[in-house]
Amino acid sequence: MHTAVKIAQQYDNGVMHILDASRSVTAVSTLLGKEKEILLKKTADEYEGLRKQFATKGKKTLIPYSEAVITKEYFDWKNYKPTKPATDGVKVLKSFDLATIAKFIDWGPFFIAWEMPGHFPQVLDDKIFGTEAKRLLNDAQKLVEKSLQKNGLRLME
Repeated sequence: MHTAVKIAQQYDNGVMHILDASRSVTAVSTLLGKEKEILLKKTADEYEGLRKQFATKGKKTLIPYSEAVITKEYFDWKNYKPTKPATDGVKVLKSFDLATIAKFIDWGPFFIAWEMPGHFPQVLDDKIFGTEAKRLLNDAQKLVEKSLQKNGLRLME
């Protein structure tokens, strides 16, 4: 995002951010080859979309610290009595239904690994990336389901 919003607009000959060093060789090879203009145009278009996305994000309204101290939420810690846990110490669970656990997968890091901008699940409704994000999630969920059916996912103790 920083490259698209801050850097690319300052240099007319093309700017690319390569997140993974293993991909830089391919990018440089393309930049030195016949498809340079295509790659630069594709990247410029992508960065333009990211700049638009950045510009439309909601701006946070901050208040001065002195006002925040006055209007802070009050919590009566002196009279707080925490609920006692159902069990003391460590409880070792030996048996899990992995299908149930799979329902609680946090897909946020998955989309970060795929370099999808935005947060899950909002990325699914993104004007630029939404269609691809939905396809990616659907494929991943099918893979999890297939692994569960074939006993490919196992709980490690």
